[in-house]
Amino acid sequence: MGAVLASALAFYAAAGLLTASLFVVFGLKRVLPPETTITWPARLLLLPGSFALWPYVLIRWVSALR
Repeated sequence: MGAVLASALAFYAAAGLLTASLFVVFGLKRVLPPETTITWPARLLLLPGSFALWPYVLIRWVSALR
């Protein structure tokens, strides 16, 4: 039981890290208005939040692509 929980947590963390990293590098331009510029220090500040809230970030990002 503990191994399954640890595997699920590792998968959740890996998916969060991947989603957050890609979102901060590529996805912010899609979600924010076109005239908004964002610096790299600001992107680094957004990384922990997008990691913690990665399911919501992924939903917003996908809906912005449509």
